Amino acid sequence: MDNSLTKFWKCFFLLAGLFNCCAGGLGMGFPSLGLKVTTGLATAESGALLIFFLLSTVVALFGLGYIMVAFNAAGNRGLVIVGCIGKLCFFATALFGYLNGNATMTFFVLTIGDFLWAVLFLSYLISSDRAAKRIYV
Repeated sequence: MDNSLTKFWKCFFLLAGLFNCCAGGLGMGFPSLGLKVTTGLATAESGALLIFFLLSTVVALFGLGYIMVAFNAAGNRGLVIVGCIGKLCFFATALFGYLNGNATMTFFVLTIGDFLWAVLFLSYLISSDRAAKRIYV
């Protein structure tokens, strides 16, 4: 990939990492509010709060992974693949939850962002794969 494209992806993955770290951090800091926004539940049992807190922790950890990708994309390509799959699964779960009445529309709309991030992750994977093939073929 040319240098300007490499800079774009570095900035992109840095932004993706910061986005996930912020979203996960907010969920970890305010799990009751996060649970209300995602499920509509005003109060929750401690088990639900624990699960939401753990989910938020995983989201933040993925953010750290994306920051690692920003500084070494080729060495962390696997994180991009797992992140893409995770974001698509997160979106699909939110859609399924919304359609079944177990998730709020607000949550579903927010996860459309994850779908769009996944599309861009896939775009990176395809373009970097093509660039690698041009170098080695």
